[in-house]
Amino acid sequence: MELMGVLETLKYFKTPINLKIISDSMYIIGSVTSGSAKKWIEENDLSKKNLDLWFQIVDLLEIHNVTFEWTKGHIGNKWNEEADKWCTFAARCINLPRDVWTINLQQKDLDSTGI
Repeated sequence: MELMGVLETLKYFKTPINLKIISDSMYIIGSVTSGSAKKWIEENDLSKKNLDLWFQIVDLLEIHNVTFEWTKGHIGNKWNEEADKWCTFAARCINLPRDVWTINLQQKDLDSTGI
């Protein structure tokens, strides 16, 4: 869900913008700030989950000037709690496209069973 939140935020802005994304996801922040996500894309590292989402995020990070900041989650931080509430609500209410990587893995699993 966190990756989709970052992706949809970046897609929302149609022209380059300065953004500060504050997240409780060390996976996202570490992957971006260390350069790992960009390396996965450059190397087409198919062992990484959600590579299809990372492709889009890395492309959009080239357009926008984005800084990332970590916050500890679920400790009463007003804005983190509010973001979590709305993300959970949105995930239940809107029809986001299914993750292509997941669909491909599910199909591969079905193919291997002979179904």
